[in-house]
Amino acid sequence: MLRHQQTVGAVVIDQEGRLAAATSTGHGEEFLRRAIAARVAFQYEFSPNPDISQICKNIVNIDMKDKLAGLITVDKNGNIGAETNAKMFYGSYKNGVITADIIGHQTYRFVYKLF
Repeated sequence: MLRHQQTVGAVVIDQEGRLAAATSTGHGEEFLRRAIAARVAFQYEFSPNPDISQICKNIVNIDMKDKLAGLITVDKNGNIGAETNAKMFYGSYKNGVITADIIGHQTYRFVYKLF
């Protein structure tokens, strides 16, 4: 049995720009309490020059600084942003090739263009 509960989430964008998202929470209720997805959307929508990577960084390191958190996002243009304050974080994307990254605490952030 796992002693550390974790949250798994997925975000997908198709070739037509349609988004779908799902999550399975282990102790991710804090993301719901703090309306993290809404914060990402609000900052992206109302920023004059939205940078999805910077938005992730701000939210994880400011809004979630008192919790272990990781965030992977995709914007309407297929840009992916990811940030974590945890020791390890996994990310994956598909752009003709399946790729997975292990992101270490504050050592690596990935930003990819999906198409």
